[in-house]
Amino acid sequence: MSFTNDGENLLLNWGFTTDVVARPTAWAVRLHTGDPGEAGTANEVLVANDSNYTGPISVTFGTSTAGSSPSTLQVTHTPSVAAGTYSVTHASVWATAPGSVSLIKGALATPRSISNASPLTFEIGEIIAALD
Repeated sequence: MSFTNDGENLLLNWGFTTDVVARPTAWAVRLHTGDPGEAGTANEVLVANDSNYTGPISVTFGTSTAGSSPSTLQVTHTPSVAAGTYSVTHASVWATAPGSVSLIKGALATPRSISNASPLTFEIGEIIAALD
């Protein structure tokens, strides 16, 4: 995964200025059908395509070791797709408190085909926030 512009700005302001930067206290995953872009907002799954998708799905992360922090919760979305399927190819992680800001984004190792009532699950440790 790579930092979004907002994620980069938060990290740089925290590390290289004396600005007060609010530390996130809650995080969530958003699902995308293509690259989310530098803002982390492009190609998000549309409620028109999946009426159960309402945006961010809560996630937590463990303590970082060797430059990465894995998810500590299983993340599941049970879709409601009227017809056909769609493919989730990317995910983004957002700070949801305080405020809502995109932090990182990346392509899934394997795109996931989504059809009605077939849950999409990310197992514990499958979502990893990492620096290289």
